[in-house]
Amino acid sequence: MILLDNYILESVASMNQKPIHDGIDSLTGLMEMRHFLQTVNEIAVKDKEAGKYPCRCGIYFNISNFKLYNNIHGFENGDKCLVRIGEILRSLFEGDFICHQGADHFLVLAEGQRAIRRAGEACEQVNAFLGNPGILLKAGINLLPEDPAPNSLRFLSIFFDKAKLACDSIKREMGQSLAYYSPEMGKYIKDQDFILENFDRALKDGSIKVCFQPVVRSITGKFCNSEALSRWEDPDYGSIRPDVFVKVLEEARLIHKLDTFVLRKVAEVQRYELDQGIPCVPVSVNFSRLDFFLMDPFEEVEKITKEFHLPRELIAIEITETALLKDRSVLSRAIGQFRDAGYEVWLDDFGTGYSSLNVLSDFRLNEIKLDIGFLRNFNEGKKRLISSIILMAKTLGLHTLAEGVETKEQADFLISIGCDKMQGYYYAKPMFLESAIDYPGQREIRVETPAEQFLFNRASAVNVITDKAMAFFLYDGARLSILYANPACLSLLDDMDYDGLSAANLSLSDPHIPLNEGIYALAKRARKERDGSFIYRDKGETMHIRLERLSEADGLTLFLAYLENLDVRASSLGLARYEEGLWALASLYNGIYYIHRDQGTLESVKTYRSGLAPGESLPLTEERLHDFAAGNIHPEDRARFLAFLKPESMVEAAEKSPRHAAVTRIRQKREDGAWQWVIYTAVPLRQAKVKDILLVIKDDTLMDPTEDEEFMKIYFDSIGSR
Repeated sequence: MILLDNYILESVASMNQKPIHDGIDSLTGLMEMRHFLQTVNEIAVKDKEAGKYPCRCGIYFNISNFKLYNNIHGFENGDKCLVRIGEILRSLFEGDFICHQGADHFLVLAEGQRAIRRAGEACEQVNAFLGNPGILLKAGINLLPEDPAPNSLRFLSIFFDKAKLACDSIKREMGQSLAYYSPEMGKYIKDQDFILENFDRALKDGSIKVCFQPVVRSITGKFCNSEALSRWEDPDYGSIRPDVFVKVLEEARLIHKLDTFVLRKVAEVQRYELDQGIPCVPVSVNFSRLDFFLMDPFEEVEKITKEFHLPRELIAIEITETALLKDRSVLSRAIGQFRDAGYEVWLDDFGTGYSSLNVLSDFRLNEIKLDIGFLRNFNEGKKRLISSIILMAKTLGLHTLAEGVETKEQADFLISIGCDKMQGYYYAKPMFLESAIDYPGQREIRVETPAEQFLFNRASAVNVITDKAMAFFLYDGARLSILYANPACLSLLDDMDYDGLSAANLSLSDPHIPLNEGIYALAKRARKERDGSFIYRDKGETMHIRLERLSEADGLTLFLAYLENLDVRASSLGLARYEEGLWALASLYNGIYYIHRDQGTLESVKTYRSGLAPGESLPLTEERLHDFAAGNIHPEDRARFLAFLKPESMVEAAEKSPRHAAVTRIRQKREDGAWQWVIYTAVPLRQAKVKDILLVIKDDTLMDPTEDEEFMKIYFDSIGSR
């Protein structure tokens, strides 16, 4: 039996043995429990003798989230609130029988038709008084049965328990205050009896099994986690729904035995996978709030992981949001223990409670799981809400997992807004061990490695809900690929006639083609220096890419990339022709370099040197200049070259020149080994604080008669005629 309180049994068993004094609750002035039960029993007997049985119904009132009311207003005001509720019930149910069962629970026995109407009025008045949409009075109603003897112990317990079942059925329904007990709810009573009588046997004989539901990483599509779930399939009784047997075990204070059983089975499976060389992913295990009072979950988890020699990273702890709201201090300490030891703690069913923002800020969580209800009736309003939650989580540094993903539309949307992980029937139903192990091969899906898990977890902090074109690039030292592109980036690629990420990755796959050389050099530099940028031409468009290193693991580097079409920006500023002219002008030069005098570096804008990519910087040291001169500058010109390349010399020479530029001609070695005269031009930038320098290099065609022999003859003749 699911009793309102063990006190019911104790009271009924002793009410004919102990004298009843005033029988009045000292706080509310209503009947106390024992007196009320005795009265209900007497009234039922009298009604039956008078031939008007059944004519009454029982009502169970409960305030959802009353602990939140106490947290907000204090316990003294909480008591005053209960007194006020008692007054409202007394005024509405005058002449009927009312009980303050304890805490925020009230029971009423009243005549049927009047009771139903006034139960609704009671909820309206109390909820107006409470003034908080997250703290509501709910009522469950049950009519007296015709058959059972009204004065039996079982009758009293089950009768009010049915009213409680009705009330509990709408606990999470914000728009509903009343619920009626139905025959379907009666099956719960039958299931409850079977569960309590057979629970221990089911744990031993395999009727209770553990299954696994895969979780997929959004940006890679890889299998990255599993959630452990329990199923009860009795060979004779049949299947019992998880929400039924979990609830019964919680009310019977037996849930810790189930949760420990699941944890141990998970550890056995993971040990087996590791021993057999089967890819093993972290598994999340659910813990009830009652576990933290019936046992020490941290101690139990530690004991089992050590027994099976498992890394702590393979077990994640799931706790429901409502648990955190009810037992803040106890769970806060426990979460701290888990986190400090290296376990991840996830918040399950996010959004089912009414203080979610406080929960996220007050507890040390790793990940939130969006309640499946967010994806029901999927519409624009739900999309905006989910987007806001994802953004909020990223701001707080939390990973996000969406449960209940059932359609491609839902999956595509969640990917677009940067939700980290997804779980639901669209990917896989919960499955038993053998099927779970075969899942990656059957779905042709790769399993995420521990290194990849570390790598991609850093991406969760990035807000991709923006008009900026952003993407995640993965670099293994040899190949660069785009894992994810936000909608703005996909639109940019579409404008450039790339048919999605596949086409862009195909174009990026060869590091040796001219278009990609600069991008690969940028990745190599950003891997070392944390970030870097590069301007290049692609399909006639002037593109700017910036890479920021997010994380590194096992030879892999994850970059956050920002992409921009400079031609589009220039066009919006009326500078498109100017931009095109600059690129045409740049094509006349072999090399264009920017000298940062305060940093002592030379940055390549355009280069003829294969070892120095556009966007790459080098220290401008005397040693490096001497090395370059030794291998590339004619021996007779080396001293002049080294003197010219001193930044202070270039600035001084430019200031003396009417053109405000320092110019020299140097013989430089070509790829074929021949010497080629080139012109070095240095232009100090007046707007820079320390006068940075733009250095450009081009072939000196006047010193190479092979370029245009007829012109060279005319040119030298003109010099000789002066």
